[in-house]
Amino acid sequence: MEPRPFTRNSISNCLEFDFNGNQEKNESLWLSILHLSSIFCIVVIPLLIWSWKKKTSYKIDRHGRDVMNFQITMTIFLMLAVFLLIFVLPLGVLALAEMGGGADNWIGFAAIGALLPLIAIGFFATYQGIVNTMRVLSDKPYHYRFSIPFVR
Repeated sequence: MEPRPFTRNSISNCLEFDFNGNQEKNESLWLSILHLSSIFCIVVIPLLIWSWKKKTSYKIDRHGRDVMNFQITMTIFLMLAVFLLIFVLPLGVLALAEMGGGADNWIGFAAIGALLPLIAIGFFATYQGIVNTMRVLSDKPYHYRFSIPFVR
């Protein structure tokens, strides 16, 4: 069982010893791992880290919520892009085939056009993860664009 922050700070002041020194190093490590986990667009990794470490630090709890919201939002965007790829693309190809000649030329363009959102989401999540990790390590404010606040 870990003492409450007030108790730990009181003991720290009386003994003139900084108990948080080692914790701050660990905290920045876990914050880095948490933000870098957004590169993979898998909700499980930040969920495990956040649920394991959220009680040790308010900062990890707050950052974990933000990373989770970003991950959930990106997962929803990925599902929408896959839905378009699986259902809308074949319907478009069928419609072009029924219109007559030249449908074969459009199949390649349609496939590339359907894959572009998946690629764009991957690059965007990677960019946001790296930039926000760098911001957190240099004690600057971070921000996840297009993140919907599901976890509060």
